[in-house]
Amino acid sequence: MIYITIVFLMLILFVEIILTKRKLSPTIIITSIWLVNIVVCSFFESYLGDISDQTLFWIMIGCSLFFLGGMLGKILSNRSTRDINVNSIGIKKALPLYLLMFYAMFHMYSVGLSQSSNWYIGIRAIINYGSPDFIFRIFGYLYYIIYPIVFISAIAYYLNPSKESKKRFATHFALAVMYSIFTTAKIKILLVVLPVLFIRTYYKPTSVKLVIIVFTTFMIAMFASLFALDKLSESNTFTNSITAAIGNYTFANIFSFDSLQFKSYDNYWCSTDQSLCSPLPFYVKYIFKTNVYTIMYHFIDYGIIAYAVFNFFIGLIHNAVHQLARNSLNKMCIIISSVLYFPLIFQIMDDQYASSKYILWIVFFSYLLYKLNGYKLKFRVA
Repeated sequence: MIYITIVFLMLILFVEIILTKRKLSPTIIITSIWLVNIVVCSFFESYLGDISDQTLFWIMIGCSLFFLGGMLGKILSNRSTRDINVNSIGIKKALPLYLLMFYAMFHMYSVGLSQSSNWYIGIRAIINYGSPDFIFRIFGYLYYIIYPIVFISAIAYYLNPSKESKKRFATHFALAVMYSIFTTAKIKILLVVLPVLFIRTYYKPTSVKLVIIVFTTFMIAMFASLFALDKLSESNTFTNSITAAIGNYTFANIFSFDSLQFKSYDNYWCSTDQSLCSPLPFYVKYIFKTNVYTIMYHFIDYGIIAYAVFNFFIGLIHNAVHQLARNSLNKMCIIISSVLYFPLIFQIMDDQYASSKYILWIVFFSYLLYKLNGYKLKFRVA
């Protein structure tokens, strides 16, 4: 059955590539992600057991309905848009925000060091299990503004690749990555790296070199975070450590979901006095240890029909916004489409659509900067 699934996904991918004339689309991205992970799973079935037909059927249904919703979305997105130009945001204008960020980072470092000899683990423990103070909470919301600054500066640079715009974009991006690492949350790294990468695709062809650079940058940041948190595999071989670190956030999640046999758990079990809580049970097998179960986990209680309808809807939204951005090069559409790639790619790990409030705030502040930092242009017809 796993090979039937591979062929089926390859067929969807082939048709989508033909329809889009080999241009990148949300359907190509999500189908490729599931396809690559299923192919890798086929090599690990001898170690982890065969994936059930039911799980594979869910994956095929999800991808096929996303594809169909995407086709409708592309049809509905043929319309005109109003656009304004934008300039890169100067470092001096964002300096107060960055000074606040560095002050908060120093405060968090001091508090984290008082909790553990490894200050990074101390920060993580306070964020996840302790009582973060006001500075911690303020720091946790700064990305609502920091990331939009990066996105606006990225667009300004790709539109006008001058030395000054490149310097501003590189500085904002580097500070945003530094911020994301300090939050101890790997999703914050993805949330800034992925949109920047996809923003670029609307202005320049994506080269293999760029993909390798971005992937390497993300992997270095992720491994640095895992190492600091002492979360790397205890295996005594470097290869197994790398495989486990990657697998725990990708293909191993398919095995973990399948191991549940379509039975859900409470996300958190807590004692009566709320003094002790534990997350979803860990899937521990071979060299893998993960407690994330892909986006499919959140639809176990609702069934495959709900999962199919959901995929059709998000396929429509993703592709409609993408097509509008591609045809009109409207800058806000490009930002929205690029930011939406984050929950799309995150499907292999978890559901980020239900907790999408952060996306709304990022889009809101991006729109605010977009309006304050630009001037009106004529209509561009999609």
